[in-house]
Amino acid sequence: MKKNPTLFIIFLTQILTAQIGIGTTNPNASLDIISSNQAAPSSTDGILIPRVDAFPSINPAAAQNGMLVYLTTTSGSNFPGFYYWSQPLVTWIGLQSSVNGGWGVTGNSGTVSGTNFIGTTDNQALDFRVNGGRKLRLETNGTLATLNMGRSIYIGLEAGNADNFSGFKYNVAIGELALRNNTTGSQLIAIGGDALRANITGNRNIAIGKDALTNNDSGDDNIAIGKDALNDNVTGHRNLVLGNNSLQSLTTGNGNIAIGTQSNPTGTNLTNAISIGGFNIAASHQIKMGNTLHTSIGGQVAWTAFSDGRFKSKIKENVSGLDFILKLRPVTYQIDTQKINSFFGIDQLSGYHSFLKNRSAKNRKRLTGFIAQEVAETAKSIGFDFDGIDLPKDDTESNYGIRYSLFVIPLVKAVQEQHNMIIDLQNQIKDLKNK
Repeated sequence: MKKNPTLFIIFLTQILTAQIGIGTTNPNASLDIISSNQAAPSSTDGILIPRVDAFPSINPAAAQNGMLVYLTTTSGSNFPGFYYWSQPLVTWIGLQSSVNGGWGVTGNSGTVSGTNFIGTTDNQALDFRVNGGRKLRLETNGTLATLNMGRSIYIGLEAGNADNFSGFKYNVAIGELALRNNTTGSQLIAIGGDALRANITGNRNIAIGKDALTNNDSGDDNIAIGKDALNDNVTGHRNLVLGNNSLQSLTTGNGNIAIGTQSNPTGTNLTNAISIGGFNIAASHQIKMGNTLHTSIGGQVAWTAFSDGRFKSKIKENVSGLDFILKLRPVTYQIDTQKINSFFGIDQLSGYHSFLKNRSAKNRKRLTGFIAQEVAETAKSIGFDFDGIDLPKDDTESNYGIRYSLFVIPLVKAVQEQHNMIIDLQNQIKDLKNK
């Protein structure tokens, strides 16, 4: 070569302009480096990129655009790793930087609100998985310019799994299997495992609690808060439930309200029934309040009943007075709360049962009143259609009751009859005195 410099220059030019192979005579790229053993490489098989403990104090220029280094230690907000120089951005950029579309597991720097984000840029749902199973899905269908769009959030194993992304949605499901089978139902909120699980076409339902409204299929506008609240409802509408196990057996009823643990009307198809405090209702259009632990129900003013003459017709003065009152049997008694709770299947007071059961009879409050069955029989015996008796739907599902305020009417009639008797007796006495 020393004797033929021209030949050396030609050879060197060919090397610099041709593909270069290290460990191979047939390179497949501008630079092709072959490991010592591809199947069992050694610890030295690889390329060492220049290592730096800190970035240069003077920034590289355009000629170094794309220059790669490996940062060995933390430098400012930059963690160890591979970085390249970006002349357009005039900064060092990590290979996992958000600028390159990647997010670091230990945090990210250099992000720009409104520019950098985690999500999709196509019309597809965004899934988050743990151990291969989907735990969170953020779903959107359509664009802001269309009316047929749905925006829903599903968090939990198979939450909203059957959602077909069609139609008007705006659903939120949080919990395993929440809204699991919903396909077209819209404006739904399900929070809790299995909440609204069977819902398919029902709209505007709110279920909060494990198994709340879990069997609802097509019922609309229901609100159920509490474990197993409105659990069996399938097609019922406009029911409101607050309390664990409340309205649990209702399946097709509409417009019912239950407030309090196990406020559970026993019928499956009730309408306009209200239970507050824990007692069951067996018929539509009834209101029950309180439970066996309550000792007082009242307010600042007396209860008002509608009594406007403009709304009354077929008025008659056929109220029984003394005939009815004299046949009544006033008694004192104690309430057996255990029998009441057992009759209605109430167990939400189980924590108090031993207390109630062990109380001695002398410590239980004695009450005064009538026996409803006796009052009903008395009224029947004299042909008095008395509405002061609340007759049960049947003896196995509901109980007898008395409306004590309505006894005022026969009592007034009795006083009037007694007054007439007194006037008659006074007249007789006057006649006797004259004689």
